[in-house]
Amino acid sequence: MKCVYSLGEMWISPHQEHFTRFFAVQLWKILCMSEKRSSDIFIHDIIEAIEKIESYIAEFSYEEFLLDQKTQDAVLRNLEIIGEAARRIDPIVQAQIPDIDWSGMIGMRNFICHQYFHTDWQIVWDTCNNEIIVLKQQLTRYGYG
Repeated sequence: MKCVYSLGEMWISPHQEHFTRFFAVQLWKILCMSEKRSSDIFIHDIIEAIEKIESYIAEFSYEEFLLDQKTQDAVLRNLEIIGEAARRIDPIVQAQIPDIDWSGMIGMRNFICHQYFHTDWQIVWDTCNNEIIVLKQQLTRYGYG
């Protein structure tokens, strides 16, 4: 019987195809799980997302922001990143920085992701022009950024 799959030096027959797929899935899971990111990296992700948002809206008035869907989408994506990164920060690290509203960031991310059809742009604008600036200052005060 002709071999149809190759896995390194090992040749797999069609009868072993199921095993090969199972093995590949398990290997993929192991490799993906092996990249454990630290809280410092997630905090860096938050700061990077804040800086992107700042650059996106720097020259915009609220009225201009409302007319620019690409900027709206870019801002929302980075707010999602902030919330997701906040969710993944170790609770011990979160407790060491108690003046940051971790649950608020996570809640906003969840709202953006799950209530995407109802975006209150005034809240988004206010968050970008007030809350994330304070957040960046807080993280900087704790030695990040």
